[in-house]
Amino acid sequence: MKRFSIFCLPAVVMVGALLLLAACDKDKATPAPAPEPGPAGPVDLSAAGTANCYIVSAPGTYSFKTTKGNSSVAVSVAAAEVLWESFGTETKPEVGDIIKSVSYADNRITFTTPATLKNGNALIVAKDESNQISWSWHIWVCEGYNPLDKGQVYNNEAGTMMDRNLGATSATPGEVQALGLMYQWGRKDPILGAARIGNNVRAVSTLTWPASVTTDASCGTVAYAIQHPTTFICGVSSSYDWVFAGDENELWTAEKSIYDPCPVGWKVPAGGATDGVWCKATKKNVKFDCEWDDVNKGVKFSGILGDDPSIWYPATGRLYVGNGYLQEVGKEAGYWSSTANGVHSYVLDLNSNGIVGPCDSGMRSCGRSVRCAKE
Repeated sequence: MKRFSIFCLPAVVMVGALLLLAACDKDKATPAPAPEPGPAGPVDLSAAGTANCYIVSAPGTYSFKTTKGNSSVAVSVAAAEVLWESFGTETKPEVGDIIKSVSYADNRITFTTPATLKNGNALIVAKDESNQISWSWHIWVCEGYNPLDKGQVYNNEAGTMMDRNLGATSATPGEVQALGLMYQWGRKDPILGAARIGNNVRAVSTLTWPASVTTDASCGTVAYAIQHPTTFICGVSSSYDWVFAGDENELWTAEKSIYDPCPVGWKVPAGGATDGVWCKATKKNVKFDCEWDDVNKGVKFSGILGDDPSIWYPATGRLYVGNGYLQEVGKEAGYWSSTANGVHSYVLDLNSNGIVGPCDSGMRSCGRSVRCAKE
């Protein structure tokens, strides 16, 4: 009789139990559908301000204004498309895995993600009437991520920093998804970084990336960089700046610039011995020793930069100034600041010897990581 007792439950209780079981099974196996646009249309990512990067943390339909970075300058747009998508790993996405569709109308770009969100990064480009790229925007897809909820307060009122690298979909030491993307100083568009934490293996995307070029009067310009967001521009001469004429010190600045690659409300942090976030936090303007994590390949700065127990900087390597090749992954990293230092710019350097340089200098054509600061 005991095995048949469930049929003796009241009908209301029976229905409730079945609904509960169905709900549990749905949570385990069925992805949540993408939210439908509300009466006002898609979610406006630029409602709180415009930027060159937008974070998407849930499936759905989104839009943003087609202006240049955080300015009100309109972009010439005849059409919009997704240029590339990447998981930041050795797994190549299918076209549409991260952004399902994109369109342009009335000075806005609208895009939709698949119903099942896949973490990664993508670049949406606007093209003018001559089919040239007129601007581009980085879409950073990281499910459930709100940088304000994860912000890490640094010592000595140095500021609040993101808990992860720009483009990273994880902040967990030892995960390849924590490496993020790379940038040449002053450029707004990301370049793919490493696909392994300890090897010089590049992440892959839906795009076959073009060969690097060497800066000259024609390709070593900001205009060329905007029209060719995936082309690495190698530096020459003693400065190794990707800008051929040099002296473009205002591309990134302490006050967020039009070319800043960080999302709304965030910016590339200040550098240097006086206002640099890392020097302020540590009260050091010279190299110092730190404990190197040889398993996860990086440095845990908890107690050094701030009290948060999870301040982690992975050794992302670098893109070499002379050819754009990935080097030194798992052995060193440089994190850009927005502050110029002569013909170079300030960086936070770390390496496998445990030596940290809070205000070292870096050649601007080198590809390095960015850790965004709260504005």
